[in-house]
Amino acid sequence: MFLVSIPFQDVARGLLRSFDLASLSADPVSGILLMLSLMFLLVGYFLLSSLWDSRTALRGMGLGLLIFGGITSLGAGWSISVTGAENPNQLWHSRVSSRDLFLLRATLLDVAKREGRGFAERTPIYALVPSDGVVAWMLRDFNDTVFIQDFSQAASQPVLILPDYGTSFDLGAPYVGQDFAVSRALSAQPFNTLDLPAWWSLGQSRAPIIRSEVVVLWLRQDIYQGVPFNDGLAG
Repeated sequence: MFLVSIPFQDVARGLLRSFDLASLSADPVSGILLMLSLMFLLVGYFLLSSLWDSRTALRGMGLGLLIFGGITSLGAGWSISVTGAENPNQLWHSRVSSRDLFLLRATLLDVAKREGRGFAERTPIYALVPSDGVVAWMLRDFNDTVFIQDFSQAASQPVLILPDYGTSFDLGAPYVGQDFAVSRALSAQPFNTLDLPAWWSLGQSRAPIIRSEVVVLWLRQDIYQGVPFNDGLAG
């Protein structure tokens, strides 16, 4: 089975780069190796059947397939949960949290350490996000976080986390902002059938990955520049 999986993955990559079967760009050697491996499996089945019976041969091959699946599942599980945790090209992970969240938290900690003067957890943050969501978890160490319900509650506050709706709004003071992806997902376009082998064996497809949820970290101008707040800036 290991001999089958390696050329199969190469053929799957070729299909991923092709528009149709006529334009398949896979290495011909991989196709030959794949067919030879399948032929060896078939020959092995007949050899086992000649020594015992067909039912025993099928059970033996099924047991080998089970062992192979168990070993490869360890690698697949590690890939889904660790190295490919941000990849939504998975059956059970079509919507995943973005690693931008760690950058958001690191940025907030940097700002809080500078503004909190030794009490970083006391920095007030106004967040228009669900209080039980992943962004709220990133704010768990900031004791003065205020979860607001409307944009009007964020006016003139020092540090804001607001959803990115793609529209402009008045916050009552000049701000500097940076967007961060909260989650990523596959676009809703139809799935290409040729991508199925690569999606199943490699967790890859040509479907574009989009940022399905985005928040913006807004720092009031004086916080960004590290100067005292001037009430005259508001409005």
